[in-house]
Amino acid sequence: MIRAPKPGSDLHAALCAVVRHPDALDSAELAAILWPLPPREPTPPIRGSLAAWRAGVQARADAREALRAEGVRRATRLLGRLQEAGLIESRGAPRIAP
Repeated sequence: MIRAPKPGSDLHAALCAVVRHPDALDSAELAAILWPLPPREPTPPIRGSLAAWRAGVQARADAREALRAEGVRRATRLLGRLQEAGLIESRGAPRIAP
């Protein structure tokens, strides 16, 4: 007997997302559903040197990319756990197993 994940857990949320979007999710899309990125902050005005301003803008972009990448890693692990549990198929886009 296959046990469903506990409601409220990330695993349950991932399974619900797969059910709502069959054949449509990859790890990046699942991550965007489960852990959406915060809205982008407005670009600050240039103060001081252009190089320092660019470095600040790049640091914010790098931090945002790190958040996105961590979400994708977490989503990939969740999809793997759902596959191991036999709840979704292991080939192709995530889909509920028969």
